[in-house]
Amino acid sequence: MHPTSPFFSFLFFNLEMKAHEDIVKSLDQEFRKVDKSYETSELRVFGENTSKIFAELDVIRRKQINLASDHVSLESIQDITSNKEHNTAKNFDKKQALLKNLMEKLDDLTESMDRFRRISEGEGHDSLVQ
Repeated sequence: MHPTSPFFSFLFFNLEMKAHEDIVKSLDQEFRKVDKSYETSELRVFGENTSKIFAELDVIRRKQINLASDHVSLESIQDITSNKEHNTAKNFDKKQALLKNLMEKLDDLTESMDRFRRISEGEGHDSLVQ
C-alpha cells in the first residue's frame, strides 16, 4: 500500500483526531482543576494572603490621597496676597510648615511602599494596617 492511499489517509486522520481529543480532554481536566481551586478560594491572584495585600494597598492609597490633598493645600496659599509684608511673611511661614509636613508624609509613604514590597515578596511579616 502506498502512503497516500485512502487507507493511510483514514488512519492518519483517526490518529490526528485521537490526539486532538486527548488534548481537549486534558485541557478540560486542567480547567476543571482551576475552577475547583477558584471555588474553594485556593486560587488567588496574590496567593493565600490576597486580602492582607489589598488591605496594605488601601493604607498606601489613603496615604497617597492625603499627600495629594496637602499638595493642593500648599498650592492654594498665595505667595503675594497684597503689598503688606506681614501677610507675605505669614503665608511664607504657612507654606514652609506645610512643605515640611508634605516632605515627612512623602518619606512615610516611601517607607510604607518599601514595607509593602517586602510584605508582598514574603520577606516581611509586619503590617501597614493598624
